[in-house]
Amino acid sequence: MLKPSRMTNTNKIRTCFNSGAYSYDSEVDIQPKVAQSLAKRLPKKNVQTLVEIACGTGLLSRYLPSLFPEAAITLSDLAPLMIEVCKKRFEANSNVVLKCFNGQNFALTTPADLIVSSMALQWFNDLKNCFQNISKQLNIGGHFVFAMLGKNSLCEWSEVCGKLGNSPTPVFPSKEEVQSFLPNLKIETEVIHQSYKNTYAFLKKLKSIGANAPREGHIPYSSGMLRQIMRKLDERNVCISYEIIYGSYIKL
Repeated sequence: MLKPSRMTNTNKIRTCFNSGAYSYDSEVDIQPKVAQSLAKRLPKKNVQTLVEIACGTGLLSRYLPSLFPEAAITLSDLAPLMIEVCKKRFEANSNVVLKCFNGQNFALTTPADLIVSSMALQWFNDLKNCFQNISKQLNIGGHFVFAMLGKNSLCEWSEVCGKLGNSPTPVFPSKEEVQSFLPNLKIETEVIHQSYKNTYAFLKKLKSIGANAPREGHIPYSSGMLRQIMRKLDERNVCISYEIIYGSYIKL
């Protein structure tokens, strides 16, 4: 039996986030909170080279120049339009370079002291290999610090979809699964509850930020089925849970 794929293919992810690049900053809700929380968790010493994976429009990136004024900072993203929007934040920062590449499998010319990522890793296909590759890109003593969605995210939406059809929600990893990817990886979690006016507002929010790529193999709902699912969720207060996994790793 085939195991369910965690996520859609790379081209779909790129297309979705390109479509949300110009509306992202005005539409995001939990992402700025997570970025701020993650910034407080970053190491403050011995960082001369820093790489951010999947910088998006720069919600975490904006903290980096002031936290690491002496560091050479590379911001990367899979979606070219996200890079274009992010560039505008750093026109006056000569120590910040932006590059478009796939964070799932990359190679740096010189190892980094710090690699960071906020609310992106849950979209990657092979997280274990991704984490192990990131470890290879670090200097000895280098840090990998991240925040990502965990297994219990969007559970209210997934529950209703699962009862009436095949849920389109990606299979996010559990904290135990993430913990197993690297030795000595430290994990913390929190759950953020975000209220929406109705299910339509929730789905519109996902689409407007590009976070609407369905699980690989999901057959799109008919309009009638989608309306049925939306009515079912609207019977309760539309409050969606986001489980945030914060991770910190030091290469020994």
